[in-house]
Amino acid sequence: MTLNDIDTSRFLCNPRKADFVENMKNMSNVFDLNISRVNTKKLLIYIALMYDKESYCRKEIKRYLERKTKSAILAGFVLNDDGMFSREVENVLVGQNNSFNKAVVQYAVLQFDIEYAKLVVYELNLHKLLISSMGKWDDKGNAKKQMDDLSAEIAGLELKIFGGEEVLSMRKALYEGTTRTRTKLKPEDVLDEYKIHQLKDWSPYGKGYEIENITFVGDQLPKEDAL
Repeated sequence: MTLNDIDTSRFLCNPRKADFVENMKNMSNVFDLNISRVNTKKLLIYIALMYDKESYCRKEIKRYLERKTKSAILAGFVLNDDGMFSREVENVLVGQNNSFNKAVVQYAVLQFDIEYAKLVVYELNLHKLLISSMGKWDDKGNAKKQMDDLSAEIAGLELKIFGGEEVLSMRKALYEGTTRTRTKLKPEDVLDEYKIHQLKDWSPYGKGYEIENITFVGDQLPKEDAL
């Protein structure tokens, strides 16, 4: 897969356009990056691929570090024979350059979705916290709590932004034709029904189903006149 294989038409700024870099810089001067030995155009393409809500990478690659690597490669950064980026590029990607970090946050903010901007900031902070805490657990008493809190916030925001009722409804509709006659007894089916419809009295046996009195095979209910 290359950049040309990705639909970028709905991006905040289309990285496949000839005037992409100029358009980015026109949106905000924070995109006028000048980082030694790191190509500015590739950095801006990386930001779009990694942090645009409409990006294939954002929607389809769920693991954060895998998404960073894939976005960087698609942006044109090359891995060496050891499977590593150059030290300069790596430092930028792991959050060691404040100018670049500001550009990332600005790109998220410009999408006019405060929840998404929060998600991007939380992901950046969690990544930096993980790196800074390596080998220092003995003197980072609250590091675990910070990471747990950030992870919880990220999970909640991802569900809210990318996994809401609309997504669940679409998934349900996709398989509805092949599962219409299947009794929904799996826990995940019941959970989906609850999430989609907020059902409180839903039954996997269908609407109107009533539980009958328990009897053993061959038993008959006693007649009233026999009582």
